[in-house]
Formats: sequence, structure tokens, C-alpha cells
Amino acid sequence: MKKYRLLISMLMAFTLVFSSLAPIWADTVKGNVIVDSQFADPMSLVPGWGTDQSTSDLGGFLYAPLLGNDEKLNLYPLVAESYSVSKDLLSYTVKLRKGWKWHDGVEVTAEDVKFTYDTILNPDANAMRRPDVLDSKLKSVEVKDKYTVVFHLSSKNIWFEYALNDNYWLPKHILGNVPVRDIQKHDYFQKPIGNGPFKFVEYTHGERIVFEPYKDYPAQFKPKTPSDRYIYQIVPSQATALLKVQKGEANFTFCSAADIPATKKFSNLTVKDFPDASIMYISFNQRRPFFSDKRVRQAIAHAINKDALSKGVYKGYYVPAASYYPSLHWFHNPNVKTYDYSLSKAKQLLDEAGWKVGKDGIREKDGVKFKFTLLALKGNVGREKTCVFIQSSLRQLGISVEVRSLEWNTMNTKYIDAKNYDAAYIALGQSFIPLPGSSFGKDGVFNSGSYYNAEVEKLINIVNEANSKQEAKDAMFRMQEIVQEELPVLTLLYPSNTYAMDKRLRDVNLIYGNYFEPAEWHVNANY
Repeated sequence: MKKYRLLISMLMAFTLVFSSLAPIWADTVKGNVIVDSQFADPMSLVPGWGTDQSTSDLGGFLYAPLLGNDEKLNLYPLVAESYSVSKDLLSYTVKLRKGWKWHDGVEVTAEDVKFTYDTILNPDANAMRRPDVLDSKLKSVEVKDKYTVVFHLSSKNIWFEYALNDNYWLPKHILGNVPVRDIQKHDYFQKPIGNGPFKFVEYTHGERIVFEPYKDYPAQFKPKTPSDRYIYQIVPSQATALLKVQKGEANFTFCSAADIPATKKFSNLTVKDFPDASIMYISFNQRRPFFSDKRVRQAIAHAINKDALSKGVYKGYYVPAASYYPSLHWFHNPNVKTYDYSLSKAKQLLDEAGWKVGKDGIREKDGVKFKFTLLALKGNVGREKTCVFIQSSLRQLGISVEVRSLEWNTMNTKYIDAKNYDAAYIALGQSFIPLPGSSFGKDGVFNSGSYYNAEVEKLINIVNEANSKQEAKDAMFRMQEIVQEELPVLTLLYPSNTYAMDKRLRDVNLIYGNYFEPAEWHVNANY
């Protein structure tokens, strides 16, 4: 009898496990439904409160910016009907289109614009994009009338019009009476009501986010061939995401370099590489004793064989890098200092910095062992392998590295943004306009390593207040020279931006690593 009960229990357990592994969306990919399989929850569904790529991409689903951009990155009025700039370049007057509505039917007005930026600029709101808005030199927002708003800058910034391309929106009629310090606790942050081409349907953390086309989106901007539903499917790892696409349980995901050859063999898939402006780099926390001396950072640069890393982990699809800004950028400096692979030079620099090899083979200084933790993104095979490669490389110098893999939101919020880490291997997409303050300004949103250089601060101001692209380019070139000498970050690779997708998908495009007009993506049922 006991054996019989045990058998029943085992069968029930097996059934539960098997059912949990069944393809949740296997039936949905048969219609005009896009299942985008990714391995990270976004930090937020409200763009001003997330710095990750997922938040940025999904923000384009839910929200329409004041100014849109075309495939060549030219700006055009979207929610804004028109805009003008004052002669002194310190004021931008924006007139909104009448009749543009939030997904709940309430009209978008100038009060929403002012409320959004007033909230983001308020430090009590803890908006992660606040440093970006401060970098844009925005001082205040003035409402002239129901459909006219004026952005006042504290100083000239020739790039400010690109800030009007950001999806920073908060509906005043929903959040206007919420205390600023409590705004993230509001249900809106889990069930947002946007003004863009898609409306929010549901969000199950760790499983999926569902969007549907907004049927009342302004006719002149309504997608011509929208999907019936877009499902952002969240899985535990990159390998799982790719497997779901290969099996037909999803139809779109990122494809790592190591997986490209095998994925190309699937007859139901196509593998497409999009132009990218991203970098893969090590961020050093200079608050830690290990990385306060630039000679140590330079030693690590000499100890990592980028060519071997590129070929061994990324099959040559990711190429060795030097400058923090990829060659796709018009302000990329191709002549910055490089660090040849040389263990002898690395050891010499560490000796000069006072880190001597101890009896156990581990370097030490002032009684502190050179042992640090390197953070990696859990589930991203390429990044985890890279961290192991770095660990092995530095072991030859007498540096002990513990690799710790973390889920993206945990790694970002609890460690990197909190500046509570030693070093981290990170990917970062770069803007098509120069925004050096974000990465190297003393209050930059991506300056998690607490880097500061007085000359760099002056160069940042020159870039922001430049009278021409050439003036900005010259300042960016000089800044890259300084950064590459001091190495607050060590740029390792420029990645490819490759996706595996169902051959039935149409009009899929990414620009600078960002989803471009995803509301136009659709499935060709007749393929």
C-alpha cells in the first residue's frame, strides 16, 4: 500500500513538473503574435525609472515621445506638433498636438509634460534617469497654455532637442496627488497607462509582459501592419530563450556569437545582425583599495588578451576594443592609447603600485590581499565565460578573482547603482549623440565606479555647450584620451547585435541597439 501511494505521489510530482515545463506560448506564435523571449525582467515599465535596455525598449511600446526619430535618426514632431528654439538657445517652446490621448482616454496636455519633468527632477522621486535630465541642462518647465510648454535651460546645450526624443511621461491625472516620495509605490508602476502605440495588458514578474496595439492611436502615426499581440517572455537564461525560438515556442530573441553557427542551421529561423553601438567593459569601483591606483587598472588591461577572448568566447563576432565609444559614432577616437597583452608589463605595474606577491602567491598591500569579486549577468553565457576568462588571466598576476553571477535587476540596483561592488563586467548601449556626463561626470548615472577628473568635467561642459559638432568632437576626442589613460573602465569588446527570429517575422529593425518601431513588426501568416 505504501509503495502504491509512493508511486501515485511520484506520478503527480512528475505531472506537475512536466506541466510547468510545457511551452506556455506554443499556441500563440501560430497567429500574428510576436513572442519576444528574453532573460531579464525590466527594471521598470516607466522609462524614467530604469537604466537597462529592456526598460528603454519597452518604453517605446507604451509611450510616444514629443519628438520621434526616423531610421536615419532625424527628429520629427510626434506628440509635439511643432517646436522652436530661442535665439540664446536657452528656451525650447513645444506645442502639443490637440487630441493626443492617454490609453484611458484622457487627453495629453502641457500639464503632463511639466508634471513629468518636475517629478523626475525632484530627488525624492528617486528617478534613475534624473542625472540624464540634469545633464541636459534642464532648469525648469513652464506651462504657457493647455497645449504649449516651455523648457528652460540653465546653460546652452545644442543637444537638448534630442532629449525631447526621450519617453519620459507621467500622467498627472493619475499621479498628480501622489506624494513624490511614494510615487513608485503606486499601482501605475506595475500597470502603466501610456500614450504610445501599444497598451499594457498584463505583467507577471519572471514570466511575461503582454501588450496589445492601441486602437485609438492617432491615425497619421498608426502602424500599417501591427501584430495582434506582443508578448515579452521572460526566461531564466539566454540559452533558454534561444532554445524556445529554435523550438518554435517563441519567435524572436538575441543570439550570442557562440550560438550563431548552430542557429543558422534551423530552417524555420533567420539570423540577422543589426548595426550596434554597444561596448562590453569592466567597471572598476575606485572606492575599493584595489582599484584606486590607475597603475593597477592598467596592469589588468595588459593582462587580458582581447584577441584570445574575442576568438575563444565570441568566435570572432565580438571584436577587440579600445575607445569607450564604438566606431559607429561620429565622435569615436580611433587613436587612443591601447594596452598590448603583456604579463611582464602587468606585473611590473603592480609591483610599482605596491602590490607584492605574498607567500601564498596572492599579491597584498598594507596587509590587504588582492582578492576581489567580479559581477556577471546570470544566464548570459558569453558574459559568464568572459568573467571566467578574466579570472584565469588575473590569476597569473597573483590576483584572486571570485566570479559572482547575479540576476540583472539585483546586480544593477543592489550592487552597481548602489556602488556596492568591486568590479563588474557590463554591456552598455551608447547614444548617437555625445553624452559623456552620463558615464564620466561626477554625478553620471553610469559612473558607478565614482570616477572624477577635473579636466574631464570641463570637457563635458564644452561638449554640452558646443557651438558646432566639430567643437564637440574635438572635446570628445580629448576626453577619450584621458579616459583611456586613466581607465576608470576597461573597454574589452565591441559586440555584434545578432538576433534569431522566425522567418515569418516582417519589418523587424533595431537602430543603435534599440528596438525601432516595434509596433510595425508583424508575422506574415502566408509565409
